[in-house]
Amino acid sequence: MEISAKNISKNSLFKLLFQSVGYGLIAFCFLMGIFSLFGFETVAFNDQYYTGIKGLLVSLPLGLFMGLIFTCFMWLIGILGLWINSYFKGVTIVFKGVSEQVGE
Repeated sequence: MEISAKNISKNSLFKLLFQSVGYGLIAFCFLMGIFSLFGFETVAFNDQYYTGIKGLLVSLPLGLFMGLIFTCFMWLIGILGLWINSYFKGVTIVFKGVSEQVGE
């Protein structure tokens, strides 16, 4: 299924970026917290390394914070890029594995 539009809404772009970049960074930070349980110095905050259960506990809010910051930064750049793109051509999105809903 292919959809063409002149532009993408800002909310849809933010949701798409957060579900890809944000969730990815949260999962990566959680993985680093798991590694810190085994003694690796993988979680650093304010020039201090955390290991063990402290490392896991620090990695959770750190992952959420990093996910939100990077998503917001990329969202702002994406809005600018899509705004420039809207003057030249539209956006075409191709979906794979689409299941159609009946009754809507």
